[in-house]
Parts: sequence; C-alpha cells; structure tokens
Amino acid sequence: MDFTGEKCVSCGQVFTEDDDIVVCPECGSPHHRICYMKENKCANSLLHAEGVKWESDKQKTSHGHDENALVICPVCHFPNRNANDKCTRCGADLDSDKTIQISPEDLEVRPEPDTYDEDDDSEFGTARRYLGFDPNEDMGGATLRELSQFIGTNTIYYIPIFKRMKDVGSKISFNLSCLIFPSFYFANRRMWLWALITTFVSIALNIPSVVIYMADDGFLTKHIADMVYNNMNYIETLAEVCGTFDWICHIILCLFGNWLYFRHSLRSVRKIKASSHDGVFDPELAFSMGGVRPFNIILITIITCTIAMGSLYGIVLLLNAIMLMS
Repeated sequence: MDFTGEKCVSCGQVFTEDDDIVVCPECGSPHHRICYMKENKCANSLLHAEGVKWESDKQKTSHGHDENALVICPVCHFPNRNANDKCTRCGADLDSDKTIQISPEDLEVRPEPDTYDEDDDSEFGTARRYLGFDPNEDMGGATLRELSQFIGTNTIYYIPIFKRMKDVGSKISFNLSCLIFPSFYFANRRMWLWALITTFVSIALNIPSVVIYMADDGFLTKHIADMVYNNMNYIETLAEVCGTFDWICHIILCLFGNWLYFRHSLRSVRKIKASSHDGVFDPELAFSMGGVRPFNIILITIITCTIAMGSLYGIVLLLNAIMLMS
C-alpha cells in the first residue's frame, strides 16, 4: 500500500516517498521506522484490544467515517454529527442516500443565525439559520422565516421556544429579563403597551415603601411625617403585601414574557403583510418594526422617572389634603 500523503500515527508527520515506513501487523497503522523503534510498540495499541483496523484518510472519506463531518438530515435539514445513525432533531434515519455531508470548515464560514443571509439558499445555510426547522412552516398567520426576520436578533433563543409554543400550545418559558427588568425588556422589543403597563404597576406597588423611606429621611413635612408614623403599622403591612405582589407580577412576566412576545410578533407580521397591496411580506419593513431598540431602554427609564416623580408629588398633595381635612 502506498502511504505517501498519510500521517505517521506516532509523530503526525506526513509520509514522503523517501520515508522508511513500517506497519503494525495487528492494526495496520503506519509509522516511521525510527518512531516505531523509539517506542518499541504501535502508537495505536489501544485499537488492538477493540479489534479496530487503521484506515487511511481516503478510506474514511469513501466509507463516510469522517468523525468531524456533519450530515444534513434529509427530513428536517438539521446538521448532525457523522457518527449519528438518527437525526438528533427529528429521529429520521441518516443512512439515506439523500443525506449531505458538510465539512467543519463550512460551519466556520457560514453566517451566524442572526445575520439572515437570505442569499444563502443551500441546505446547510437554511438548516443553520433556522436550527433545522422548516422556514416556511406556518406559525399562525406568519411563517417561521418571517418571524425570524421580524425578531432580528437572538433568534437562536426564540425560534425553538416559538416552535414549541405553536406545536404543543405551551405558553410558559423562562425569560430572565422579564424577571428583573420587565419594562426594559418590553421597551427594547418595542412592546410599548406592556412596557407602560409594567411601569405603572411597579410604581404603584412601590408607593408604600417609598412613603416610609421619605418619612424616615426627612423628605416630608413634620405634620405629614407624624401622620405616617401614626399609621406606620398599616403602611408597613401594605408595603409588604405590595412588595410580595410586585414579585409575583415579575415571576408571571418571567414565565409568560416570551409568549407575549410571540403573540406580538405574529400580530406585527400579519399587519406588515396586510399593509402591502399584494399581501407580500416586506423584510425591510419588518426590520424597521421589529428587532431591538436599545435607545428605548433609556426612553422608558426617563418615562419611569417622570411618572414616579409625578406620583410622589401627587402623594404629597394627597397627604396634605388629608391633613387639612382632619
């Protein structure tokens, strides 16, 4: 056998025509003679106990045993490892002649899922961009491709969640942003109605705690502070109840925030399609309406501070009115 171009299993150097080569009698692994004599044993001795024979790179390619290769599922187009017998996504048989092998180098040069290179219509490009799901699947008046274009960023997170919500009707998933800063999340995703609702609710539920803080730190007049202290037990109980309810709201939004965004995305895509004369989806309009808008976080912060200051001013006026009436 001609070993020119193959690698020594001991030192890893490529054999040339002038190299002195010895072959292991048990597994057939080729070595430089000097390498074999240096170790005085086969470098692939672990193969002996398993009864595995050494194969050249050409043999591996022809037999389809390149462990680093990726195989595209003929059913769902998900990229699998070459060693898999079944697709990890849909369970389809990967022994079909329709499977396509992709080298690992292709994985490195393909665009990330969030870049939406619609010119890459290869099976691997489609599988990579939509995580093996059918981009033309109807998700409820909008295809998965259209939803992905509207989402714009972080589709690798949203696509599986939206797919599960559509397939099994699940509404619950975990959204850390909604747990900590729900108004920031909704504003960033351009869901202004929910951003304002969560802002108003959060401010309202924190009013009792703020009143206690203002009384302790001297922000209230003596008469108003005395009235607060006289009713401190009631106000503290109210603050604890409101604080608990505030966290319950955060937890609910954490569990249902992705579902709210799914519904928002579906409605937005349907509006985009309805706004066109021929009902064709406009990716550029989707990009302008969807995605994220970090500036909105600054904007909702300003809105929150304005509403909070107005609320505090209103509370002070209310307390003054109560004092006058008493």
